[in-house]
Amino acid sequence: MRPLFFLLLVSLSVLLLTRESAASRALQGYKQRIAALREAVNAREASASSASVSKSSKSNPQKTKKYKCVLVEDDDDESVSHEEAKPSAPESPDFDYGLPALEKNNKLWPASNSLPKQSVKSKLPTRTAIPSPSAGNNFDFPKAHVMPQVKALPVVDTLQQPPVVTTVRPNVPTDKNQQPLILSPQHCNQIKYYANMYGVQDVTTWVHKNCAFAKMYLPKATCAEIDILVASCYH
Repeated sequence: MRPLFFLLLVSLSVLLLTRESAASRALQGYKQRIAALREAVNAREASASSASVSKSSKSNPQKTKKYKCVLVEDDDDESVSHEEAKPSAPESPDFDYGLPALEKNNKLWPASNSLPKQSVKSKLPTRTAIPSPSAGNNFDFPKAHVMPQVKALPVVDTLQQPPVVTTVRPNVPTDKNQQPLILSPQHCNQIKYYANMYGVQDVTTWVHKNCAFAKMYLPKATCAEIDILVASCYH
């Protein structure tokens, strides 16, 4: 019984080992296939992106290219920059004016009591006094130029009026309104024209006899005044 049981255990262990080796082999093959697929996909994507970039550059050469920026942290540079930024201790001056030596207790300056007292001079600007003008400096101002006065023109006597030219004869009789009883040359020409048309030779006699007809043209004049007016054309 014991040998048979031992054989069963050995066979079971062999089967388990073979199954585990087969499973491990299958798992390795599966991993290899996945890696191969990833490489193929990455290669296709890289070829596609390069092809698209080449096409875009050929179609539009002036188009700007896009780049991805990757932030790289460098601890060394930061440490160097921090070290450079540290303030350095002030150097001690080369000159010595009798000041006490600096103590080694991290004090940058000596105590205020040990410093020598100095007089503080005011930095305000001072105005220089302007000298007052002396009485002896007399300035000769230029004299005003006298313009020559224009002499007044002599008063001219009134011009002699030209003689009044009138067609009124002297010693002409007048009416009650002091209007001269004389006809104008135009009216005289009209009287002569109508007298020739109707064959009247003695115009003054005809007008004296026909005074009513003459008053149709001179309603405000009397017969004596009409005789004088007509006679003025035949003097």
